[in-house]
Amino acid sequence: MPIQNHFAALQKTHLDTFFGLSRQIVDGVDELVRLNMQTTRSTMADTLDGALRALPPVEPREWFERQNARTTRASEKAQAYGRQLFEIVVTTQTECARTLREQWTAFGEETKALADNVANGAPTGTATAMGAFESAFAVANALVETFQASGARTLEIARGHLDTAAALAAAPSAEPTAAQAQAAKR
Repeated sequence: MPIQNHFAALQKTHLDTFFGLSRQIVDGVDELVRLNMQTTRSTMADTLDGALRALPPVEPREWFERQNARTTRASEKAQAYGRQLFEIVVTTQTECARTLREQWTAFGEETKALADNVANGAPTGTATAMGAFESAFAVANALVETFQASGARTLEIARGHLDTAAALAAAPSAEPTAAQAQAAKR
């Protein structure tokens, strides 16, 4: 296969990769916009509900209980939003990484075929240079695999931290706040 055909195939591969990644990123942004719209609607509805409930005169203790309940709900919704946001980011990142991994493999195969084609037409004595090229390519492959494993481990750690933070925030506080203690005395 002539070298021009290899370059044309590589350019097609790069364009396919670019548009594939662009589509995945746009899909992720679309999910993020939907999540933000849903969160905004929910927050506005909760704010209106809270305002309407605060209108009738109530005892201070009851008012503090309502505020505490609203704060708890808001905290739970913020945690749910964070988890959903994290899932959107992880899904988008995973799909992009999968696409890049596939393209890297295809690029490796094309580059190897190109190198073999060049080596077949090269003068004698270039075996050392070709060996160096293959060695460099093997090192690049190992580096890519290391980065992929590191990225996967980072995602696992981030997910663990998010779960731990959610569990800590969801745990009820045993100590009442100063405002709650004062309201209870009245």
